[in-house]
Amino acid sequence: MSKFRQILVIILVGILTSAWTLPPAFTVTPTQSDGLSITALSPQAASGTIRFMVNNKTGAVLDRLVLSGAKAYTFYSVPMGKSTFEIVKGKYKIEYTACGARKAKKVTIQSNYKFNTVSCPMAKINTINDTGGLLTLILTGPSQYRFTIPAGNMRINVIKGTYKFTIYGVCGTTTGTMTAKGRMRWNFWCR
Repeated sequence: MSKFRQILVIILVGILTSAWTLPPAFTVTPTQSDGLSITALSPQAASGTIRFMVNNKTGAVLDRLVLSGAKAYTFYSVPMGKSTFEIVKGKYKIEYTACGARKAKKVTIQSNYKFNTVSCPMAKINTINDTGGLLTLILTGPSQYRFTIPAGNMRINVIKGTYKFTIYGVCGTTTGTMTAKGRMRWNFWCR
């Protein structure tokens, strides 16, 4: 019976020792896009990650930024401005949709990397809300936007192009199509 206990103790010590020396199987990192990025790591990759810094200059939130190659990554709802993600070194194809078109770039990333998106041409729209209440404006086209427009004047910026719109307000709901270009005025009133 004592031999059995000795073997059992040796096995338990071995299991506990190996559990303390293994690297984590995954990491959870907060992102600037209102969520968490969960990245699975292999023991070799745990020490080989680098920072992938994205400067979103499109004028809208990127629905999805995809990296395929050394490892596959998909980053959702990448906000305008600068965001930082952890990735593994290697060759990648970076893909995203901006300005109403798909964009792609092949890169080799061996150290911290700064990536700038394209800048989309913007339309500046001066909205005039004469409905007497709040409006919710939803635009779907080259990009997607949702604005809450108070009574009075408000300026919004959107990527140039043709949009389907839906407006919810005190007057009811209205839908239609509009083309955003250059500088514009858009008046809202009840009929």
